Amino acid sequence: MNQILSQAFNQVSQLSSDKQAIVANYLLEHLEDILDEAEWERSLNASQAVLQRLADEARRDIAAGNEKPLDEILKNS
Repeated sequence: MNQILSQAFNQVSQLSSDKQAIVANYLLEHLEDILDEAEWERSLNASQAVLQRLADEARRDIAAGNEKPLDEILKNS
């Protein structure tokens, strides 16, 4: 635990049980958001190689003249 978090917990420990519960609930709500964001970042970072491969493939197709305009593709769907 880093120093600032330790300081925060020390201050919260001086509050009444009711106030500690309020702080704990607030922290847990925000912690869930932070953990979700961290998981999204991990997932995005893990997919970078796949995204790069797909972008490279698209560039090769464009350079080879194998691409079609999106309007044409959608029109024929």
